[in-house]
Amino acid sequence: MENLVRSVIEFLNGLGLSPEGVVFFISMLPLLELRGGILAASFLQVDYLRAALI
Repeated sequence: MENLVRSVIEFLNGLGLSPEGVVFFISMLPLLELRGGILAASFLQVDYLRAALI
């Protein structure tokens, strides 16, 4: 799952999304959902509380 999240992060960063936008988008994907969103937040160094609220 880690490699999938990294690939999605690279793709979304290429689109110019903010780190919070990337976490939000990944959290909306049925395959990744919460676990992928929290993992992406840790990769992008988004605050844990902010990531949990997103």
